[in-house]
Order: sequence, then structure tokens, then C-alpha cells
Amino acid sequence: WMTQKPQRSLEETQLELYQIFRGTVQRVLDFGIVVDMILPGKSPDEKISGMVHLSHVSKSRIEKPKDAGFRSGQSVYVKLISIGQKGESAGAGEGGLMLSLKDVDQKTGADLMPHRSVAASSSAAGNNPSSIKIATGSAAASASAVVVHPGLDVAALKRRQDDEEAENITQRQMQGFKGMDNTYLPPSARNQLNNNRIGG
Repeated sequence: WMTQKPQRSLEETQLELYQIFRGTVQRVLDFGIVVDMILPGKSPDEKISGMVHLSHVSKSRIEKPKDAGFRSGQSVYVKLISIGQKGESAGAGEGGLMLSLKDVDQKTGADLMPHRSVAASSSAAGNNPSSIKIATGSAAASASAVVVHPGLDVAALKRRQDDEEAENITQRQMQGFKGMDNTYLPPSARNQLNNNRIGG
């Protein structure tokens, strides 16, 4: 208990999805890299650990993270790409923060994949695109699903899905009318038919 970091809530740290942070490589593992992120406006002692999975270490294919040349103590730029259900209180890779090294220019800190934040903001209806704050685990768990290909028209895809869903609903409703006689009868004939059934 004496070596545990004080736990802060996500609201307290105000982490924003797709935000770029300065960090330090803590450990290089076979499946990824653990990075201590330095939070803006906080003291250098207040760091949050996150995991960079092997697939987000380099744009080129590598077998192990050490093949990309990263080493413990190295200063890096990382992008926050997913917040797990346990948030920042979980350790790196334990349902906590997932980071990317390949999405950020390591020399300048520039975002090399800005379309991810644009796609996320356009699909989050009613949200202010400049501040997509993740406060709950359930919303954060689906955050990585928002990441899309830069050429994909998210709005057109959503319209198509809505049209297909409406068509499916209509078909299900029509199935409920099977066996009914859809023959048109003028009102006088309907009245006569109903009278025969009632008086019958």
C-alpha cells in the first residue's frame, strides 16, 4: 500500500481521447511498451501509465517493440487512443489507457492521424468536437470502435444503416399481416360484409 500511486478520477485528470502527451518509456516488454505520461499543468511527479501495444509502436512491421529502437527512460510523444473500463486507475494493459507511438511524429509531437479525432467527433452527435471527454468506462470501452478509415463517409454509412433498419422493421410488420385478404372493398360493401358477420 505504501508504493501505490494515489488514484485520481478521470474527471480530475481531464484526459481527452486522441490527445497527445509527452511521456517517458518505463518498460519495453515483448508485447508492448509501458509509458508514463506527463499530464499538462501537473507536476512531473504526477504521471499516469499507459500501454502501447505492439501494433501501435511502429508503422512498419516489427516482431518485438525493442526492434523499433525504443528503450527505457527515452522521452516520447504518445496519443491516447482508448480508455479501458478501469480507466487510468488500472495499470498499463490491465483495462487502463491504451496509447499509440506510431500516430505521433516523435520529433515534433505532431498528430500523424488527425482523422481519428475528426471521425470520433463527427459520430458523437451533439458533442462539442473540441472536447471529447471520456468520463465513464462504458463510453470509453466503445471509444476504439469509433476509429475509422480516413476515406470513409461516416454520415453516409449511418444513413444507410438507418435505412436498412427501417426496411427490416417494415418487413417484420408486414409479416404480421400474412393471411389477410388485401382486396379493396368500397365502404358500402364493407358495411354489408360487417352486417352479415354481426347479424349472421
